[in-house]
Amino acid sequence: MDELPTSIKITQTLGITTAAFLSGSIAGISYMTVPGLLRAPAPVMVQQWRTVFERGKVTAPPLAGFALANFLYLSYRHYNAALPSLRAKWPHYLVAGLSALAIIPYTLVAMRSVNEKLIGHSNEAGFAVTAASSTTADDKEDEDTAATDAQTTASNVSINEASAKQLVDSWGMLNLGRSVFPLLGAAVGLWAMT
Repeated sequence: MDELPTSIKITQTLGITTAAFLSGSIAGISYMTVPGLLRAPAPVMVQQWRTVFERGKVTAPPLAGFALANFLYLSYRHYNAALPSLRAKWPHYLVAGLSALAIIPYTLVAMRSVNEKLIGHSNEAGFAVTAASSTTADDKEDEDTAATDAQTTASNVSINEASAKQLVDSWGMLNLGRSVFPLLGAAVGLWAMT
């Protein structure tokens, strides 16, 4: 069998590792972060959840898109391959890419209701979305002051403890389900390599 070009090998590696990393990151939030969140009082918990949510919102979709782009390139290259054995693999790479990207519609459909309720609770608790920027010493001091102010505000807010904890717990389970999609993408991409 002919040796695959280096560009194909690099793209396979990037697609598979990005999808696997994304899956692990998402699962890690459910497995490690959510139990810690559930130990906090509800007003603080929903603000901490919101921080995790906002960071995930700007991180996960680009990673899913990057995995998709790599798998689409592989699908295209295999679709146009001269050897039938390579050509037969193009649908696998397409499925791998779409699986990685499936976190977006899953979030928008399956998690929408829980996300909206938790965002509402975090707004009640005084959460303020801040833009990511380079941190200077003054910025760090401002962030620390804002965090202290937010915790003071949060401690004065009344949020139904049981309801908020149940929502965060439900979100954690839904999020764990979301981690399956990029894991499936990584597995199908790996399988297509054989």
